[in-house]
Amino acid sequence: GKSGVSRFHNTNYETSLLFVKSSILRDYSLSSKYGEKLIKLMKNVNLTVRDVGEKLVPILNAKSLKERNSKDGISYDLHMELINEIKQSDTIVIAAPM
Repeated sequence: GKSGVSRFHNTNYETSLLFVKSSILRDYSLSSKYGEKLIKLMKNVNLTVRDVGEKLVPILNAKSLKERNSKDGISYDLHMELINEIKQSDTIVIAAPM
């Protein structure tokens, strides 16, 4: 999606899995294809897919920390969302180009 994140829920999930795609090649990415094959083998997962190749994560710096309470504090809010995705995941699969 536009935010670079997709969620797929199985009502009987046993584990929470975060799949991070990082290739700019999208459908042509071998790392993403192998990651997807691995995930298909897993059963009963609550899957979150974060595609940082599709939507880049802005750098968190002193300026964005100062702006976190303003409408321009998007970078800080996004970083907190990313941190929470990691904290809430039992398993993380990272598809990184080699």
